[in-house]
Amino acid sequence: MKKTLFICIPCGKNVDTGFFRAFCQSIGETMMNWNTAVLTESSPFIVENRNQLAAKVIEFDSKSVLKVDYVLWIDTDMVFSFEQIKQLIGRLEEGNDIVSGLCYNIFEGKEKPVVMKKAGQKYVFMDEKVIKNKELIEVDAAGFAFIAFKSEVLKKLHQKYGRRIFDIRYLENGSLIGEDQIFCERAKEAGFKIMLDPTIVIKHIKGTLPSKAPS
Repeated sequence: MKKTLFICIPCGKNVDTGFFRAFCQSIGETMMNWNTAVLTESSPFIVENRNQLAAKVIEFDSKSVLKVDYVLWIDTDMVFSFEQIKQLIGRLEEGNDIVSGLCYNIFEGKEKPVVMKKAGQKYVFMDEKVIKNKELIEVDAAGFAFIAFKSEVLKKLHQKYGRRIFDIRYLENGSLIGEDQIFCERAKEAGFKIMLDPTIVIKHIKGTLPSKAPS
């Protein structure tokens, strides 16, 4: 029997054509492999987008006979392939709770992997040397550009945080802890492990390692 996959896509003002092409090229095979639903939410506030999408998944799961198995999040500035979706969900089927693909972005003029470790109250980018040549590695937090998890993660966090599963936090120095980091923090506190698969390298429109990403 097919598992049920919900794809959550938070939208801002614009959707990149690269994302649209990747989505169109992968959605057919995705629907053949899983009972697939695609949810979108448009708002200038990414935290609200994510919370509204999470609430829709929870509502469907609570009312439908068909239960949600997996939740996949994809940002609209990413380029990806069906094979990468398949590999990511495959990691969940192996027994992992939360698994992220790897993307790179430009920060302070340097290209960095969007995966973090906790350093006191804040999060800092992990050194690429730490994740290089690994198949699967546990991390403290990952961006939500291309990440999937079992529905149990969402349901457990919903029990504690209600409709505010995603949130932001300002530190005393004025720096911001983003909604994806807060989600990972809460998931870890709930007993789930966040895993990174560095072999799934997706292309970020603003910055990536072209030799490691699909075109």
